[in-house]
Amino acid sequence: MNKLRILHTNFHKYLVGEAKRVLAVSAGLHKCGHHVILASPAKSALIKQAKGIGLQTFEQVNFGSGFNPMGDLADILALRGLINRERIDIVHTHGSKD
Repeated sequence: MNKLRILHTNFHKYLVGEAKRVLAVSAGLHKCGHHVILASPAKSALIKQAKGIGLQTFEQVNFGSGFNPMGDLADILALRGLINRERIDIVHTHGSKD
């Protein structure tokens, strides 16, 4: 089986139900040998937990709330750069903002 390069995104700053699920799925895929990157705001609890279990993280996104075209564009461009650099096969988003 080919190993995949997977990017998971989540905008939650706290380790709530959705973020816990993202962490569990990411950890499971990583354990199966896939290259997993988790993108979330820098100071989020999800990033802290992901680093604690050895997942690669990407923190150059804000995923700010509400309508913010310039902030959203900055996040899109940052993620596009990551996707291209890391040759991502799958982008798995988990929330309304990301």
